[in-house]
Amino acid sequence: MEPLRANKEIFLGRYALIKRIGRGGMAEVWVGKAHGGHGFEKIVAIKILTPDKVTSEDYQRALSDEAKIHVTLKHPNIVDIYDFNFEAQNPYLVMEYVEGMELRGILKELRQKQEAMPVSVACFMILELAEALKHTHERCSDTGKPLSIVHRDVSPSNILISKEGQVKLSDFGIAKSVLQSDVTQVGQIKGKFRYMSPEQAHGHAIDHRSDIFSLGLVFYELLLGRPAYDDSQESKIYEMARNGSVTIPDTSNKQQTKILKKLLSVDPQHRYSDLSVFQKDIQDYVSDQHLEFNRQSVRAYLQGLQLHQMMEASAYRQEAENWIPSPSSQILDETGQISVLSQINSPKKRYSILKLAMAMVALFSVGLVSIPLLVKKERNSSIQLPPITRTKGSLQISTIPSEALTKIQYADTTIVKTTPASLFDIPFNIPITLTSSKKGYKTQEAKVILNPKDHDQILQITLPEIKMVPVYFSADPFAEVSIPNFISKSETSFQQSLPDGKYTVTFVYPPSGKQISTILDASQGGPMSCRADMHIDNTEPATANCRKKP
Repeated sequence: MEPLRANKEIFLGRYALIKRIGRGGMAEVWVGKAHGGHGFEKIVAIKILTPDKVTSEDYQRALSDEAKIHVTLKHPNIVDIYDFNFEAQNPYLVMEYVEGMELRGILKELRQKQEAMPVSVACFMILELAEALKHTHERCSDTGKPLSIVHRDVSPSNILISKEGQVKLSDFGIAKSVLQSDVTQVGQIKGKFRYMSPEQAHGHAIDHRSDIFSLGLVFYELLLGRPAYDDSQESKIYEMARNGSVTIPDTSNKQQTKILKKLLSVDPQHRYSDLSVFQKDIQDYVSDQHLEFNRQSVRAYLQGLQLHQMMEASAYRQEAENWIPSPSSQILDETGQISVLSQINSPKKRYSILKLAMAMVALFSVGLVSIPLLVKKERNSSIQLPPITRTKGSLQISTIPSEALTKIQYADTTIVKTTPASLFDIPFNIPITLTSSKKGYKTQEAKVILNPKDHDQILQITLPEIKMVPVYFSADPFAEVSIPNFISKSETSFQQSLPDGKYTVTFVYPPSGKQISTILDASQGGPMSCRADMHIDNTEPATANCRKKP
């Protein structure tokens, strides 16, 4: 399928794609318009795969899983879903259009203005978000079986605030549930490190309490005006997320501090496990502080900020409402072909088609020479769109610990990066060798091959810590002691710490050149003792041994 462009009118079934309003690594979001019988129209948001992901069965399945999970949720604080379908081999998800903006944008503008969000507004937003998560976590199937949904990406970019003051949780693209067809394996990490729980950042199994930690990170940012993991270097954020390194400042309000500490406990067992308890604590806090808020006051606050993106969202809606399809609009049908818009039953369209027919008559009256040109143009408009064939993939690399120097080698290419790192446009079916090293840790090597099925992979390399083992060397009467690349000394006795491992130790008596070699096995830890007897008073050969000290 060819890339969709804003200046080309395209329909997916009965949905017109009018303007692209967002794009991520996997999908694009468009403001669109649904057409139905008797002039029915509705403004919607349409999520489609990006052109490079359209032909990927993995991404098609991911969007399908998102739809399966999302459609089970019906709550005023969750973006509603209307439809999921395929047109021209392109899956698309039709959702409620929220006339507003991401919470991320609001927080960014407040930082630029050096303003803090009122505590009352922050508490209102977090209570509404808690309502959405409570519904998500408690949702069951029609038979009463828990669906075990975990959002896994609770962050300001996935929280929409409408111009009316409504709070909406969106984007269940990486949510975990029993409904999934492709379950994330333990060790895989999905989400944004800046808003992850420690167990999620480690790639461990997670439950609803991971979302509660993320909720705490959002609340922290609402109250303090900055992210809890506040660092410009992603590698440091990764380590902070794994450690749960959230510094909660001591404030004059002990209730606020207590709530944040419970939300952000590193141990899931010490967190809120029931959001109803959290909501009660917030309501008690609000009451004690004599804070007053409702949706109307939040709406007035947002209007007072005069947010550019909020006004832009209203402009998008207005543009969609005023949009009228042209006679040359294109519909992608189930075969992947383009057909004219006459399939849409709309009075406006019939009028446009009538004008087109009159134009054709005018052309005919000019002369038959015009007819081949018109027919040729019509034939070109129904050419089968070629599918996109992927020949390259991507690789996300992380190490434990992070900030390891990693050499990536494939074909004639050598790249050196500090982890975590991402590589794109890597050819398929070519062996890739990765060598990671960091001071104090053993160098590790890993190999991977990308292919059309596994074209986007995540690789984590663990570097074992190097343990230093104390070793005591001695010789009778004396000897030069050497271990290649580690020791070369002429002393009667000394102590040296070595990385755990196996070594060949050689003792040489300089006056006669008599020597002996033995194996030092420090792989089991220490301390160790290596001693040699050179037997210089007789003709016996020198002896030596290395053993663990009692």
